[in-house]
Amino acid sequence: MNSSLDHIQSEAKEMLVLHERNLAYWQEKTPALVKMFAGRESKPELSGIAWMEDGEINVRVGDHWQYEPNARAYAQKQVEKFQLSPSRVVFAKPNTTDAEPRDRVDEIPGENHITRKFDNKADDFHFARFAAAANQAFGAAGLEISEKISRKQPCYLVIYGIGLGYHIRPLIEHYQPEVVVLIDSTVDAVWRSTFTLDWREVNDYCSEKDIRVKLIIDGDARPIVQRLGGIIHGEGLLGLDGVISLLHQNDPVLKVAFNDFQSPKTANLASFIGFITDEY
Repeated sequence: MNSSLDHIQSEAKEMLVLHERNLAYWQEKTPALVKMFAGRESKPELSGIAWMEDGEINVRVGDHWQYEPNARAYAQKQVEKFQLSPSRVVFAKPNTTDAEPRDRVDEIPGENHITRKFDNKADDFHFARFAAAANQAFGAAGLEISEKISRKQPCYLVIYGIGLGYHIRPLIEHYQPEVVVLIDSTVDAVWRSTFTLDWREVNDYCSEKDIRVKLIIDGDARPIVQRLGGIIHGEGLLGLDGVISLLHQNDPVLKVAFNDFQSPKTANLASFIGFITDEY
């Protein structure tokens, strides 16, 4: 019993040190976020963090625990299961027929538009010429264009729910995305993570790997989806194909946002992709 108590007391002290380090880091990098924390007392137990009888960490929600069996074990199991079968947004290949003859766009009289196409398997000659020229230019510079975005290394990794943060770095390290978007519905949740997640370490790792980190905090699902769409519009719509999303916890707001983004509505974000493929 004393051993368990000593472990809890030692871990609580480490949490306070980590918390202060996180606040100092954010004060330097994102002072606006630190202002959002105003009025909150720097004690892990007041943020909802609690220790179970076996000394493991959990989050107390009313009269029950948030994680089963505990926060660390839950995160590890979730990450392992997610890596076997991640939730993705994947665009299907256009389904067209060979009903029309194949005519070269540049040989058709009159004004040519980028949306003029072959009716043969959605091939667009104008875009094909552009892609070929771009490929030659990249080749001359010693670069290579991948034929498709790797499902193992997506452009976007979206994590709904920061929790205590034990799942975040393992996912980033595994998928190595171009952009990681961290989403939560409350400032309290982000505050709680300052006791358990080394935000400086995560950001330094992402900086080293040239991974951009975006943070969305909103108590309404609709603005979350809108802001996520804005990030994808700003960073690059082509990376939307293959985006990987994890719903970390059963938060009502995050669940609605997750389901909304994983729905056919996401196709609305792909207007640029649809423009290139003539909106089949």
